[in-house]
This record gives sequence, structure tokens and C-alpha cells, in this order.
Amino acid sequence: EGNLYAEYTLGLLDKYPVCGNVDNISAAKHFITSYSKGFYRASFSMFLLFSDGKEPFSKDWVSIGIWGEQALKYDILNMPFEVAYAYMHIDDYGCKDNNIQKEYYHEAINIWKKLIKNGCVGSAVNLGCMYREGKGTAVNLEKAFDYFKLDAERGNMVGQCNLAASYEFGRGTEKNLEEAIKWYKKSAKQGHQIAIDSLEELEDLLEM
Repeated sequence: EGNLYAEYTLGLLDKYPVCGNVDNISAAKHFITSYSKGFYRASFSMFLLFSDGKEPFSKDWVSIGIWGEQALKYDILNMPFEVAYAYMHIDDYGCKDNNIQKEYYHEAINIWKKLIKNGCVGSAVNLGCMYREGKGTAVNLEKAFDYFKLDAERGNMVGQCNLAASYEFGRGTEKNLEEAIKWYKKSAKQGHQIAIDSLEELEDLLEM
């Protein structure tokens, strides 16, 4: 009867195996129909179809860029976080042009900074990774350390693990194995497997 939320919900029911088999093509049709008539949340659902790369959709960086740009126009749920994460890994989605990659990296950096200001846990560690890897910016291990520490202190287990590694190997800060063990333990308690393995290796090394 023209209800856009109902149209969108049918897309969700096709995408997730709630009432039957997954049908991503049918889901996309419902999402695009609802989006074209003004239900803009559907742009994020289309973005997820491509970023997830579920059949028959591939991890296509062009489509991710198109739907990511639309999704960013609307401040709904966790859209900016997911879009920024895809943008910072745009090379993994098939984008091989260095100049285009830089554009996406710069956009990701801008989004992470906005999310950090809004207190979004997990944003700082991702921005730290961009500074550590030199994506969209010069490599800056000191800034990476600062951002890892910010999320670590907010309780993010990935930030805690990355902060611990920074202390262990002296990246962006002085080497401090006591601090490394401290933060690996915090991350390991939350079940972060890399932290668990790194903590075990470091403690074994210190016992030798």
C-alpha cells in the first residue's frame, strides 16, 4: 500500500534468514525501492550488501563508495563507523588506484575524528592504525600510540592490544614490558585472541 518502512522491512527479511532462505537480490530490490521513494536508511543496507560481499554481490569498491556516500548523509545508528572502516580498507575491495585510495583514506580519517569527538569507542584505534600504516597520512607512530591509548582507556580490547604491542616493541613510545603485559592482560580478559597469544609469548620470553 505504499508504506516505505514495510518495503524496507521486506528487504531485511530477505537478507536475514528469519522467515526462510536468504535472497539478497530480492532484498536489494526492496531496499532500492524504499530508498528511491525517500526511506534513506536503505542506503546503508545496500552499502552492507556490497561491503559484506554476500552472493551474488561482490566486494565492489565503486558500489561501496556510491552507497557509502549516500549513507553518510544520514546520521543513523552505526553508519559512519561501518563506512569509515570500509573506506580505510578500500584497497581490499579492489581499488588499486593510489590517488583514489588516498581520497577514501582522507574521508575515513575525517569520519574517525568526528566519531572520536562524539565518544564512539573503537574509532580511535582505527585512526591509530591509519597513522601506524601511513594510510592517507604520513606514518606517525607517536600519534598512533596516542589514539591506541585513548581507546584502550575507554575499554576497547583492540585498542588495549595495540597499545600493549606499542609498549612491547617501543612503537611511538619507550619500550616498557610491564605496561605491555598490563594492557595485554586487560585485552585478554575480554577474549581478544591476539592479546592472549601475545601475552603468553611475552611471559614465556621473560621466564627464559
